[in-house]
Amino acid sequence: MNHQHDVAAVKRWFTIAARPRLFLLIGIYALGQFPNIMFAQPPDTLKLNNGNTLSGYIAPVACAAKPGDQQLSFQPVGGLPAQTPALNDILSIRVGNFVLDASDATTRPAPDEIVVLRGYLHTKSRAASTAAAKTLSISLALKELCDPPKPKFTGNASINGTASFAAQVQRLIGGTFYGEFDPAVAGTGSVVPIIQLSTSYGDAIKGSVTTKTSQIFAGNIDLQVQLPARMRLNLEGDEYHSFSQGVHLEQGYGAGISQNLGGSLIVEGDLWYVREDFYKPATPFSSPGFRFYETNTWFYGKRFVLFEDFAGVAPFDSARALFFRGEGKLAIKLGSATQPFSFNVTYDENYFRDSPKGYKQNYSKVTVGVTYNW
Repeated sequence: MNHQHDVAAVKRWFTIAARPRLFLLIGIYALGQFPNIMFAQPPDTLKLNNGNTLSGYIAPVACAAKPGDQQLSFQPVGGLPAQTPALNDILSIRVGNFVLDASDATTRPAPDEIVVLRGYLHTKSRAASTAAAKTLSISLALKELCDPPKPKFTGNASINGTASFAAQVQRLIGGTFYGEFDPAVAGTGSVVPIIQLSTSYGDAIKGSVTTKTSQIFAGNIDLQVQLPARMRLNLEGDEYHSFSQGVHLEQGYGAGISQNLGGSLIVEGDLWYVREDFYKPATPFSSPGFRFYETNTWFYGKRFVLFEDFAGVAPFDSARALFFRGEGKLAIKLGSATQPFSFNVTYDENYFRDSPKGYKQNYSKVTVGVTYNW
């Protein structure tokens, strides 16, 4: 074989085909990096009360036992010595997409924002963003940065009711509870238990006769395990009781995957097992099935929150056993935007296709109430 001829052929192929492709790949990579180069965040900006402004990068915080004594190190660009100004000497610091403002004493950073700020302490990399900068309290941000991460219990409780006056007087009163235990450090493998409870009781008065027209109890326990790519493994148990629909006790248990599709929109699909016990003379029913769940906060402002969720179960053994529940709620902050109380208007829909004879399939209610958030 003529090896010199083969080597020459390889060289010609590289010259004619491979080298231009290599240059093309390099050009594509450079083009992909163009937005990062052109639109990357500038260095952090430190503004002092004396009027001086420095460009550079924040460094690890010098934490102190006494609140307010924490110091933030700042490394200016251009070879200037590191600065450790006292908190009282700082006007503001722009870091990434945050403005830490000395005049703000109330805006506490959220847990995910603290994670981002902690990352900025150890790197000069800043994510590019076109969104408006988020203003935070510098004293509360330093306090959160200095405090070791701790698990948090968050939730809310509400009291709701309605009354309508017509040919008969209908009254409804109830309450809800939501509790969530978040781990100190969220990440792949972290576990979040959630419990939800709700109840309502209604009656009707016509003349001197009072009759029970509705009675609902519902509960859900959800154990969420964080997975990569904004997914979670959900292990759930669900119970439901409705006097007006003839459901003595409906129980559902299952497991599935939920996916965050962006913002607060979450969808979930579960393999489900359901058992239903009715008021007599209906016979109990049980079947495997599929459960679908969706929730979204359509609007989240400082004073207004618009929220909805929907859940439906389709048992495999009978299409007659289809049921779903949905809720829409508008919450309006009472007083300042930082206080924990809100006024809420809630619409609930409960449909149970397999309701026994003599009971209604659909039950709807509109309630108003007050919610306490912690």
